[in-house]
Amino acid sequence: MNKTFIASSELVSFYKENIDITGCKNIEDIIDIFKLLLISNLSKLNLVYLKEEALKADWHIHTHTFEEIKKLNDDIYICHGCLKI
Repeated sequence: MNKTFIASSELVSFYKENIDITGCKNIEDIIDIFKLLLISNLSKLNLVYLKEEALKADWHIHTHTFEEIKKLNDDIYICHGCLKI
């Protein structure tokens, strides 16, 4: 079950990944995969500062629950640097 996740971040706004969430048990699993893919791509481009900042960032999804993410066909934003609701 592929879903599109987009970064909402001053560091990498609109960075987009399609992630198969079939094996995910919760939102944290999704965020971990997104973060690994982001870090990998930043490393490939030798964007060291952005990679270090992305590693330190508190990535989260506060607009949808895990169950909503599984059901929706909408893009989901993963953000950091905002006030969590």
